[in-house]
Amino acid sequence: MPHEAAGDARDPGESARRTSPSAEDLRRVLDALPLRVFWKDLEGRYLGCNAAFARDAGKACPADVLGCDDFALAWSEQAERYRADDAEVVASGQSKLAYEEPQTTPTGERIWLRTSKVPLRDEEGAICGVLGVYEEITEQRAQRLQSTDRERFEALGRMAGGVAHEFNNMLTVILGSLDLLDRNVGAAARREAVLATREAAERVRLLTRQLLAFSRRQVLRPRTVDINEVLRESLLLLERTLGEHIQIRMELSAEPCTVRIDPSQLQQVLVHLASHGRDSMSGGGTLTLATAISPPAVPSRGGDGGRTVELRLSDTGPGLDREAARRLFEPFADASAIGRGAGLSLATCWGIVEQHGGRLSVESGSGPGTTFLLRFPWREPAGNSDASAEATGAGGTAAGRRVLVVEDEPLLRRAARMALEERGYRVLLAEGRREALELSAASEEAIAAVVCDVVLGDGRGPEVVRALRAQRPGLRALYVSGYTDVALGSGEGEALGDAFLGKPYTFTELGDAVDRLLADPPEPDAPSA
Repeated sequence: MPHEAAGDARDPGESARRTSPSAEDLRRVLDALPLRVFWKDLEGRYLGCNAAFARDAGKACPADVLGCDDFALAWSEQAERYRADDAEVVASGQSKLAYEEPQTTPTGERIWLRTSKVPLRDEEGAICGVLGVYEEITEQRAQRLQSTDRERFEALGRMAGGVAHEFNNMLTVILGSLDLLDRNVGAAARREAVLATREAAERVRLLTRQLLAFSRRQVLRPRTVDINEVLRESLLLLERTLGEHIQIRMELSAEPCTVRIDPSQLQQVLVHLASHGRDSMSGGGTLTLATAISPPAVPSRGGDGGRTVELRLSDTGPGLDREAARRLFEPFADASAIGRGAGLSLATCWGIVEQHGGRLSVESGSGPGTTFLLRFPWREPAGNSDASAEATGAGGTAAGRRVLVVEDEPLLRRAARMALEERGYRVLLAEGRREALELSAASEEAIAAVVCDVVLGDGRGPEVVRALRAQRPGLRALYVSGYTDVALGSGEGEALGDAFLGKPYTFTELGDAVDRLLADPPEPDAPSA
């Protein structure tokens, strides 16, 4: 027996040879894997694969795949994409892991894969090809997308319900007040009804502006500003918003944090985010506003030099759980916000930041405190020419001057005429481009200005104004709109300039806007031949 035991300690080389797997052993292992395995040379030709991969390629066995490239297999439609991934792995020497990509099967069906590729190296360590594995995830991906769609539809349902609730509240006030006015009640009751109607209409106007902000479709007036200066100018407003039981601490960067943004929109974001912090610190606390400039955590979107301005708003409240943080920016995610006008505030913030090319996120762990992080592309500080001075209303500029109103909504045309005639203007009304050009060509009198909707039934406002200016050089224009994808200061928006008035507007606001437009002495204006 001792001799037998001793006999087990044989030549290590012989033992290794007996236990080393053969090529056939490796083949059986590869074929047993629940994954597709393949490897290629630097020219993209297949050097080997397992049986599952060969079946996906429409081949009877792995040997039939050898020497083929992706253009010769069932997924030739994706061949360029696959070759680009191979080239990326070879050039970088880095793995590309767990990414999703489509594949066309031999039957023409489109499936989805989760693929990983790594550099294949020879004995000397030089890259000689690519080794890859993938698994089919078509069903899992479909389930994930269905779940995402379900969550999106649930969010839209909450938003629709919340908006309907808010509108119904305000319409109840408006209709009730109008009913009261219709009864010929006393002066005091009429005055109260008018005030209630105005307040309800202002609430509705705010709601529609929040919806436009959330959908990133509101009109902006961006300029290059230092966020630090906006914070300093907003300090008093924030103190009034938060109340005496909450302290504000500012930790501002010594370097100017210049971004291109609409300052009034940034101030609106600050108020909404600060209000969220206030509500979470009912017993008092501290709101910290900090700025910094850093390399971007996300790819820069239109900034200069790849730098990013960061603004953090941190409170000392109890914090948020993971689910609340995930849904924080969804409209009316908090059911308690419905009916008190708060259901769109954080969704509005998200839309405003996104429309300015920035990012808004929330950080809240298991401990106390919540931090909102805003990131914007950094901009070179601008000279004084970038700052826009607000013109003041100039009374007495109407004096019977003629204004052309181009509006495709009949009720709004009538309202604009009443507002401007009350100021002393004489008004021409046009439904669209064709009628506006006909009225302009037929009028022998000067037309001081045109008030034009941005989106018309037969064209866009800037196009109509350009055509009118071909007849009447120097014609001044005021654009109005309640919904537009034009952002003032970029692209088509540069044609609009600063002369823009958002709907809904009051008679006073429209009259003041036209007065400002015509405050300077008018240029000679006569129909062209």
